[in-house]
Amino acid sequence: MTNSGNSWWQQPGALERWLEDFFSDALRRRGKSELLQDEQALPSQLLSRYKELGFSSLDMLTLASRFAACLGLNRTGLSDLLLARRSAAQWCELARRSLEIDNSHLGFYSSGSSSSPTLSVHTLAKLQVEADFFAQQLTSCRRVVCTVPQHHIYGFIWGSLVPLALNVPCISLNPLNSLPVSWSAQLLEHDVIVATPDIWQLILDLDVSLPEQFVAISSTAPLAPSVARQLCARYPASTQIAVYGSTETAGLAWRYWAQADYQLLPWWSLSLRSGHASVSCEQFGEHHALDDQIQLSSDGRFQLQGRLDNVVQIAGHNINLSTLASQLRQHPDVLDANTLYRFNKDHHELHYFLSLREHPPNLQAWCLQFSVWLTQHMGDVPPPATVTVSETLPTNTLNKPLYWDAHDYPTVTGIFKNAFNV
Repeated sequence: MTNSGNSWWQQPGALERWLEDFFSDALRRRGKSELLQDEQALPSQLLSRYKELGFSSLDMLTLASRFAACLGLNRTGLSDLLLARRSAAQWCELARRSLEIDNSHLGFYSSGSSSSPTLSVHTLAKLQVEADFFAQQLTSCRRVVCTVPQHHIYGFIWGSLVPLALNVPCISLNPLNSLPVSWSAQLLEHDVIVATPDIWQLILDLDVSLPEQFVAISSTAPLAPSVARQLCARYPASTQIAVYGSTETAGLAWRYWAQADYQLLPWWSLSLRSGHASVSCEQFGEHHALDDQIQLSSDGRFQLQGRLDNVVQIAGHNINLSTLASQLRQHPDVLDANTLYRFNKDHHELHYFLSLREHPPNLQAWCLQFSVWLTQHMGDVPPPATVTVSETLPTNTLNKPLYWDAHDYPTVTGIFKNAFNV
């Protein structure tokens, strides 16, 4: 790609914001979310103080490798130089040197909530096409306010590329170190507000004051219909857009919240065979099988009917329930485990059923210790709403795990936290 003066990484503070979000994510994955509120332990200090923050040399090697893979330092031969740099400013400068040589591709890691994060590489040209498309729908907007991390593909497209396409400033708000109730004073008429479904739910629950006219963008997971209805009713002069896509595909389709059907972005085509959907893009030579059930409409639009696999989405993180159960079995006291996902009053919830090697004399105290273990080992997996324990898992006659009624077993609720909500 030919470099130009309006490249995303040449904007003042753009690389610094990207790296800050990248380091914040690394801290969250290690159960260090509390450090994000500590002015003496800013994420940008991770390189110079990594041992104090609980990171080993191997951890830093992994971090450098992921940084290089995301911003393309592997392609330009500059990745090894990261190991000799011990400040965020030096990493940004090295990334800037690399992007001046080749800024044609960008990588984004999956959330890795229940397995190792996987890398998806996209051409900047494809991401720019998406940003240009949405910019054409938002010509009256004056600013973009983004609450999604820049190293996430959704946050990058809407927090870096769309503002550039609109030639408007972007304001970054971090839900981890600023309260939504404090955002009101920073929001203006005709802002584009970019958030995840959980943040929109929180804005509604906290009755955050929003401008009369704004554009609400939601992605990473389906927005609860009741939340969408309430926000539309509360702000009738606003425009609400949902974007469907993934880390692997980028944006695939969009709809207005009040509509049920998604329409494909123009460069994608959708096919449905034997109940399995896939998308193709001839322009960029891509083909992807979808993990969602699709119901086609007569006009070529479609509705989402749920996942085909055992994966659920909570706060933008894909969580494989089977893999999650396997992770819980790594706890020394846990003999077997099962997991359950429920959608309860507009909230996504996880529930754990644990078969323990020995029933603890004080279940509440054991669960407090278990909560600490979750913080240290489960990364971004949201905390369980309940933990139920028994000698054995409930199973059917084929010895397959059954769902359970928490009222039939000892159950603890309300005390669990981990890296997701410390």
